[in-house]
Amino acid sequence: MSRFKISCRTGVLIVLALIVGTSCNHRSKVNTESATYEDVEEMAWVDNIVRAIADRDSTAFATLCHYPIYRTYPLHDIVDSTEMVRYFTTIVDDSLRNAITASTPEDWELAGWRGATVYSGEYLWCDPAVYAIPYQSAREKTLLDSLVRADLATLPDSLASGWRPEDCMMDSLSGTIYRIDMRDWDDFECRAMVYKSNEKLLGVPDQILYGKLEIQGTMATQVYTFDLPDGAEMSILFSWYEDSRMLYIEKEGKEVVSRPLKKAYWLDWAEQDK
Repeated sequence: MSRFKISCRTGVLIVLALIVGTSCNHRSKVNTESATYEDVEEMAWVDNIVRAIADRDSTAFATLCHYPIYRTYPLHDIVDSTEMVRYFTTIVDDSLRNAITASTPEDWELAGWRGATVYSGEYLWCDPAVYAIPYQSAREKTLLDSLVRADLATLPDSLASGWRPEDCMMDSLSGTIYRIDMRDWDDFECRAMVYKSNEKLLGVPDQILYGKLEIQGTMATQVYTFDLPDGAEMSILFSWYEDSRMLYIEKEGKEVVSRPLKKAYWLDWAEQDK
């Protein structure tokens, strides 16, 4: 008999921001309940996850994940099994390994349509594939800190001071890049720096907009809202559930722009402009 079974729906894309906030540190609690004896039957997929971690088998673990696995920006997301194999030792350290291999059925919890987690969501979530890893190893934290410093170092001091990088997106149609930053020690005050396709990124942007972040709905959609100089309102929506980013502009109550954005990485684009 397998060690674990937790009954939950499969194939569900999860609202990562609602559960663990790995990208933007906006954490929300979820209602969970301990697995009962009736739940704990034939849960081979959890056995497989535990075994892969215990054996330090990066290839096996990579086959048990649903991608992308989000990482805190400006870390790159893990987009496929090849990247997971390469990144495995960075994310799966002794602390995570010891916690998962020592877990018992009573340590696993149910979160409705969000699937299952262990130790109240501290380490990973699955449904049944691993789709979220909120845990950050010391090695990953060091890498993150290094990337944040490198990212801010590309900006003039007047633009870097007091801010931290949050996200970066590109309009594929126009080539415009939208860099999103959050105010230090504030989870809601944000800034968008807008660089048109013919602009150098290592300078003052075409526009600097200041606004607020709001988390909306049960899907925990991140909505960054900014007032434009002409009285219009610009919103950038990031849906974890749909893995999508959208740009909207409304003026006088009417939508005048609606188009998708794609994820970008500021350091990758800035390197090209050196």
